[in-house]
Amino acid sequence: MENAIRDNYILSDDDSYYYIDNSFNHYLARYLSYIEITTTVFFFVGLGMAFFAVLLFNMISTSVSSKKQEIGILRAVGARSKDIFNIFMAETFTIMAICIVLSVILTATVCTAFNTIVSSQLVIRLALFIYTPLSALITIAIAIVTPLVPMTLPVYKIAKKCPADSIRTL
Repeated sequence: MENAIRDNYILSDDDSYYYIDNSFNHYLARYLSYIEITTTVFFFVGLGMAFFAVLLFNMISTSVSSKKQEIGILRAVGARSKDIFNIFMAETFTIMAICIVLSVILTATVCTAFNTIVSSQLVIRLALFIYTPLSALITIAIAIVTPLVPMTLPVYKIAKKCPADSIRTL
């Protein structure tokens, strides 16, 4: 890519350059503008996803905190910390499964659609975004960690408390 850009300019000894105007430069300029536009778009999409992750984190933490009394009652009846953890793990697993399926399908679809749109606008066939199995694994790992952290920490903290303390708090 850098060679293609470098080949389209004539550099002189005084650091000035002359632009060579040809059809390849027009395609290259359009390609670079697509990259700039997508960088901006994906920056805002990333901000939106970060906001969604914070909402998900808050929703799970609030769900656990609001059930302190129930956890205390379960512990008083004889439930182990592991049993309580498994109850909340089922709720988190449901959220996690939905996030994984949606994120993998949507990301693969968006990458394919975007590559198709860009390739149709240019003479050369380009794939700007390649969604590999490694990308899918990273997406899945993020989708697993995001709900597990806000569920694990509060449940562990509440389950270790004395049942009477958990029941008393509102």
